[in-house]
Amino acid sequence: MANNICYYFGSFNPITSGHMTVAREAIRQFGFNRVIFVPVSQAPHKDSKHFAPFADRFEMLYQACKQDPHFAVSDIESRLSPPSYTIQTLRHLMPTFDQNSSRIPFIIGADALNALPAWKEARALARKLAFILAPRDSQTVPASMMLDRESVPLDIHRIPMQDMRISSTQVRKAAAQGQPLKNLVPAPVLEYITKKGLYGFPVNGFRAMWNRFLVPFNRLRVWLHRRWERVRILLDRLNQRGCDNISGKEII
Repeated sequence: MANNICYYFGSFNPITSGHMTVAREAIRQFGFNRVIFVPVSQAPHKDSKHFAPFADRFEMLYQACKQDPHFAVSDIESRLSPPSYTIQTLRHLMPTFDQNSSRIPFIIGADALNALPAWKEARALARKLAFILAPRDSQTVPASMMLDRESVPLDIHRIPMQDMRISSTQVRKAAAQGQPLKNLVPAPVLEYITKKGLYGFPVNGFRAMWNRFLVPFNRLRVWLHRRWERVRILLDRLNQRGCDNISGKEII
């Protein structure tokens, strides 16, 4: 593919081992230099009342991704007015989005892609994105869709892998029941959920008191992590600009 940066949008409530495997397989199969995870702030087509705070979801992503140089996490949606429309976020991430002649790699599940007609400016997304399709319960996706009364072909690239069958809903339910999460989420995410008691995971009185004491320090840590990730993503864009100036291609 012309673009070597791939985007992975989602609520990541929380990030699961399945999400991580999909991202790694996308890099392995398509040769991307970077996958940028973009946690949504307030999804327009989902009930956000069960979402963990954005800062917690970002921090779990950061902890899961920080050891892999091919991963980065963007906090862009925390700085945009809700609700979170993918087309608007992409335009903020890439000012040249509408002028870009090459398609932008975009990881998506079959269930989400089948709902594309309900997305804001769906036809523009269909024409600008190369959909990197993650397997999901053997769902099928058509080669084209009716968008704004026009049949628009979809640029779909399937990741040849088995469905991991791990969902964020499954993790939240297991956490609420105090069940083991070891095989469902990356180790740093497991530690974060259990320490903070997210999703109803039971914590004892001392742990709860300690968590309250750590709140300002955790906020500072998240603030630093978010700014570091912004720097990494900016460096990616500058590097892409340099490569594309040499090759004559447009930048992301």
